[in-house]
Amino acid sequence: MSDAARQGAGSQTHTRLVERAAKLARTFGHDREFSRGGGGNVSVKTDGVLYIKPSGVGLGSLSAGDLMPLDMEPLTRLLGEGSDDDAASSSASVMSVAMAARLRPSGDQRPSVEVLFHALIPGRFVLHTHPTIVNAVCCAVDGATVAHELFGDAVLWVPYVNPGLPLARAIERTRILFEQQRSKPAPDVLLLQSHGLIAGGDEASAVSAASRGVVDTIRGHLAAAERGKNGADQPPDPPSAPSSELAENLESALRTSLSGRSEPKVVVFDASPDALRVATLELGRRLVLGGPITPDQIVYTGSWPLWLEMPEHMEARRLTRWVDAALVRHVEARRLLPTIVVVAGLGVFAAADSAREAETARDVYLDAIRIGFGASRLGGVRVLEPEERRFIEEWEAEAYRRGVAAAGAG
Repeated sequence: MSDAARQGAGSQTHTRLVERAAKLARTFGHDREFSRGGGGNVSVKTDGVLYIKPSGVGLGSLSAGDLMPLDMEPLTRLLGEGSDDDAASSSASVMSVAMAARLRPSGDQRPSVEVLFHALIPGRFVLHTHPTIVNAVCCAVDGATVAHELFGDAVLWVPYVNPGLPLARAIERTRILFEQQRSKPAPDVLLLQSHGLIAGGDEASAVSAASRGVVDTIRGHLAAAERGKNGADQPPDPPSAPSSELAENLESALRTSLSGRSEPKVVVFDASPDALRVATLELGRRLVLGGPITPDQIVYTGSWPLWLEMPEHMEARRLTRWVDAALVRHVEARRLLPTIVVVAGLGVFAAADSAREAETARDVYLDAIRIGFGASRLGGVRVLEPEERRFIEEWEAEAYRRGVAAAGAG
């Protein structure tokens, strides 16, 4: 452990900076545009110490005391060691080093899985979020081109790589390449393909302004693109009153069928405009069946929702049997029960072990739908490649994050 890190942790200067970082986190954590569940992270560094959000803890609930102090020296050293070819084993080595670097250990509590890129980005404060509007660009097939048209050299585009050590090294390489080609410092704002936004700066206010500035610019661009579509991706008139009875019957049938195959489930239904868009438009059906768009979608909702098309005039007493058969077919194809069920013409159901988890799954899924519709207006949606999807599905660090978030929901 470096002398600077040992002597600096807990000083008054550190305390003031940590309080600013926690306030920054809460500001963005309470903004539903920027944060869902335990996603996103924040850090501040000074005197060789990196204070970072614990994995799985929501930005909106973060206090100064929650931020974990880590010695930066072993983190920066790890960036230059070994290979990231085996992303799973490199992730294990990152967490091993990060846990050993803790200056205030608290049981098995882990720092954010993205601790390394927080260490390498030069700004004192670093905020990483997953704004839906920003991810409309990040998840577009032509996202890099759109980003360059909107921001030029003010924003750095980082092509998708697996999170953890591979992502940190990709950010480092991209920064170095930019500086070699442009002969000027790399920007402190980054767009991560299929992932989200990073903003760094020496003042928390600068980080906040940069994050909101990117969102505002993309929002204006999307609004112009939507006007050009003439409302082509808007849903028809909402379903008529009898659909509410069908929704209640389906909610009951799903609860019965899903609970019979696992622990009892809480099922929530949503017929908001975004839910109706995915349930009634052809683009919505393609988004449901096409595969996940972002890592958060996989972590909180699973990779594969169930798409249901109801037969006309089905009697209520036959509904549970029909839902049972659909779940059997889904499990045979995907090997897992669905968290999200989209019923054509009706809306979106989310199922989980608690009401809060179900609501988070619903919210994250509808975010993904907004991202998908936005990306489609920018030329098309980039779905995660199979190997990218499988890495997130199997990544132990994400299972840990999801477990911490779920425990907080209880």
